[in-house]
Amino acid sequence: MLQNSFLASVIFNTSLADRNLGAPSLRLAPHVTYTIRTSILYSMRTDLVKNPSWKFHPQSLPADGFKYNYIFVPLQDMIERAIILVHTGREDVEPAAQTQAMPYPCHTRDLFLNNVGFFFPLIMMLTWMVSVSSMVRKLVYEREIRIEEYMRMMGVHPTVFFLAWFLENMAMLALSSVALAVILKASGIFAHSNACIIFLFLLDFGVSVVMLSYFLSVFFSRANTAALCTSLVYMISFLPY
Repeated sequence: MLQNSFLASVIFNTSLADRNLGAPSLRLAPHVTYTIRTSILYSMRTDLVKNPSWKFHPQSLPADGFKYNYIFVPLQDMIERAIILVHTGREDVEPAAQTQAMPYPCHTRDLFLNNVGFFFPLIMMLTWMVSVSSMVRKLVYEREIRIEEYMRMMGVHPTVFFLAWFLENMAMLALSSVALAVILKASGIFAHSNACIIFLFLLDFGVSVVMLSYFLSVFFSRANTAALCTSLVYMISFLPY
């Protein structure tokens, strides 16, 4: 079996079309541009910007970032020194090529987060399931006993009825979001996260839950059936994630 021994190729972009090839000597252009193409074994991938899935560990090992030191950097150093030698007639010895990783704190591996990272979103979803069932059941029940129509007959605009239902449920979810943010911060689960950011994240999720509940309530006319079916749809909607 033939073994691929290709290491790198050097492509000089300096054109010699306007030069006299019959001349006894050719002078090197003042500005030399070239391209170094190394084997895939000695270079980093350029077709992938970021991993599509989240990882709780470093994206790459430290050794992966030094692939350019194998072929690319030494070859570029030799070419640059040769160009300097041709232009100046003197061999450049200093400075030597040297690479060093960017100083950065060591990665801390959180075993607890690694173990509960998959179940934590599921637990958060189950936390709001009772609220979804309660909100939809209450809204459908009011339609079932014609309260909304009675309010319209009394001159109440439907927007006011919706805002009252929305603010009531958002107040309840806001209180639960505050409690969850305090628990997650005080227990050390999100020790390096801002408590306000955690609260805003949970509150934003609460708004989406309220809107989903209002959307699903349109398809039902019985309160008990609506509560059961919306809980099931709410759980199924999280399966793709």
